[in-house]
Amino acid sequence: SRKDGEQDNKPDTGNDGSTRCFVGNLPLKVDESMLRNAFKDCGEIVDVEWLTDKQTGRFYGSSFVTFCDSASAQRAYSCNDTLSLHGRKLKINIVAKKIVSKNGSSDAGSQHRRMPPPPKLHDKPENCNTIFMGNLAFDITEDAIHNFFSRCGSIHEIRFLHHSDGSFKGCGFVEFDDTLAVDKAIKLHAKILANRPVRIDFA
Repeated sequence: SRKDGEQDNKPDTGNDGSTRCFVGNLPLKVDESMLRNAFKDCGEIVDVEWLTDKQTGRFYGSSFVTFCDSASAQRAYSCNDTLSLHGRKLKINIVAKKIVSKNGSSDAGSQHRRMPPPPKLHDKPENCNTIFMGNLAFDITEDAIHNFFSRCGSIHEIRFLHHSDGSFKGCGFVEFDDTLAVDKAIKLHAKILANRPVRIDFA
């Protein structure tokens, strides 16, 4: 599998040259061969990272998929809400390319990068009570997340995603106690959280 940051030396070619996509709303029994087959018309997949709970191993129904080039990732992104797997419409978003500054700190591209359009409520998975958050500040705290979503409803759990070396990926999940809270949370897509527009989607 690809090492983190390996694609960082590639030239930027639109949409910052990112080759990675976040893929959500996956069926729980998905495997890599099924995923590769689903995206076969988009381009070659070079790495799949399944998102699971570190303690329980429970699959979140989401993954990071790395393609061979940014054009393939763009083609995959164009299939957002149209590509289905086992009857589930996949949620697909480009993941900002990791940029490492001279002082060694990392950031996921411009903090005011162009946001994808807000998710539509009719695309919400049945009984969905979890959202995906992207473009988070790298010093974000759970308290800040609680405050940001305080008017949406009661939060059951916040899960930040980390690389294997422990560094923060700049994204995560918020699980609410009920599905109506998700409807309110989605409306905060592209609102400013810790000086960055946060990307919000169904998970």
